[in-house]
Amino acid sequence: MEKTNNLKELLFNEICVQAPEIFSGDNPLTLPQDNLLAQFTEKIQLLLSRGIPIDDFLKNLKEQGGGPTICGHVFDKGDFFYTCVECRTDPTCVFCKECFFRSTHVKHLYKMFVSGGAGSCDCGDIEAWTKDPHCDVHKPKIQTSQSDPLTFLPDWLTVHGHEFCHFIFEYAITLQICKDWKTLCPEFKSKLQPFFNNNSYCVVVMNDEVNTFDDVAALFVKELGIPHRDSLTLTYAIDKLGRALVRQDNQQDCISTTARLSQLDSIAIPLILAQHQQSSVFLLTALLNICSQTPGLQKLCAMVGIVSYN
Repeated sequence: MEKTNNLKELLFNEICVQAPEIFSGDNPLTLPQDNLLAQFTEKIQLLLSRGIPIDDFLKNLKEQGGGPTICGHVFDKGDFFYTCVECRTDPTCVFCKECFFRSTHVKHLYKMFVSGGAGSCDCGDIEAWTKDPHCDVHKPKIQTSQSDPLTFLPDWLTVHGHEFCHFIFEYAITLQICKDWKTLCPEFKSKLQPFFNNNSYCVVVMNDEVNTFDDVAALFVKELGIPHRDSLTLTYAIDKLGRALVRQDNQQDCISTTARLSQLDSIAIPLILAQHQQSSVFLLTALLNICSQTPGLQKLCAMVGIVSYN
């Protein structure tokens, strides 16, 4: 496996090649569910684990320092959830079914509810319960308050993981705040330049608190010349995802489109930039999902994230 000091270059090369291919199609801002995405995920994970299959990698870490100490399961519609009347700090504090029946609260006075499709499990949240905040599954393996979860990480992973997390945060923040190819930092621009095409731009519309759903849909029909059904699809994406790509064309035509959509929060950017913005969201989410599996990685990721954000 390549040395850690090549990690940033390896990540850059993998992302630059894969992102335009994966996040393409009619709307690159939607997340594809296909083999390309799965292969991309696996390659990125292997760069973190230094070639160890990710399941084995996480299993070894959990054996050393324990698994996640917070559940965070997001309830689907129809899920059962429970609250301990005796130990909750407020009525919104709840356990999912799996955690509740593995906790001491099953012997207390409790209430059961059926989810309407919102909320999450508070198992492991020490501020949600006056005592016994963890079920048996999420009970910390590290028992003393003095124990630092980072000490349970291998020495190589402390350094390697820090570099990995730092790059993902840097990549995500840099791409998300960039609204113009000219303002993209030189390091990132040099990597993306081979994929840049001046005739391949797009118009991205962001959600706002001013325009109504119907107004936006009607404007798309009028200014984009698309059927009402398609305008509803785009407007729904903006409402649910926060933004949507509404047109792909050359630079001048995309700039002209944003002028016609001036009452909306829209921008004309290179398609390659939009693709990497979506790629950065996906990679950041994947990183947080992996790091949430063990206290050591969770703390390492949080520490790097705080420094990167500031």
